[in-house]
Amino acid sequence: MKSFQILPLLYLTIEVLGDTPGNQQGVTIIDVDDKSIKIVDPASDNTDLWSS
Repeated sequence: MKSFQILPLLYLTIEVLGDTPGNQQGVTIIDVDDKSIKIVDPASDNTDLWSS
């Protein structure tokens, strides 16, 4: 896994779209490997970007 922590307590964030128009939010990328991107999503228990 490759950590996406830039500096202590500083992580890369991205905006993801929700199910309805105007329903987007930010998630934090915490790890990346060959098969997945692990995230912290404040709106769900998902930890994989592609299942969010």
